[in-house]
Amino acid sequence: MSENDFGFTTLDETEFLKNSPKTKEKFETQEQTIYNLQSSLETVEELILPLLDNFIKTADKEYIHWPNRKEIVEEVKGKLLKLTRELDIE
Repeated sequence: MSENDFGFTTLDETEFLKNSPKTKEKFETQEQTIYNLQSSLETVEELILPLLDNFIKTADKEYIHWPNRKEIVEEVKGKLLKLTRELDIE
């Protein structure tokens, strides 16, 4: 044993994952969670950006004409809450 040898060896990722199935499973679960979050955030953008874009287009208007506003907002709110509250985060 040399002076700088602390008694451990290194492994590359493949060796590490072979020796630790639980770790591999955890990494795969985390990758799936990240994918699910990214997908959910993209859907949130699709729900909210049209509203913001329309507000920008009508910025010079004093009043907003929005027929059936309550129903539309409730529908989008429901989709948004379903999306954000059903996320599978460990």
